[in-house]
Amino acid sequence: MKKRKSMKKWWKDPEKRKLVGLKISQSLRIQRAGLKNGTLSHQIGMLYEYRLWKLAVLDRCKYICSGCGFKSSKRKKRKGLDVHHINRLLDIIQEFGLKTTGDAIKCKKLWDTKNGTALCRKCHKILHPEVSVLV
Repeated sequence: MKKRKSMKKWWKDPEKRKLVGLKISQSLRIQRAGLKNGTLSHQIGMLYEYRLWKLAVLDRCKYICSGCGFKSSKRKKRKGLDVHHINRLLDIIQEFGLKTTGDAIKCKKLWDTKNGTALCRKCHKILHPEVSVLV
């Protein structure tokens, strides 16, 4: 693929490249999850604590899909595995009346690793046929 002259200058600047990459990855994550930008569930999904929760769930499940037994290694950085909420995130938000990310961080049930399980993308799509692409 040929780069245009104008792109060469832009691509050499690591700060600009990083900034654009972050914007693209965030918008893709929003589209894939079917979440609207600015909703509390979207904001929770962007939290560092949420990323730690997902990794803790994958560690607990030993990087094995609980549906079909597909195994992914830690080196592949959870490639092919999703984390599924047993009790839906939206249900927890409504149950505890969470309004802000500060409330969400304090909510212990939200960060309980027993509320999550590892699923491969195929098994996760079976559970959520209404969503075309999952995070």
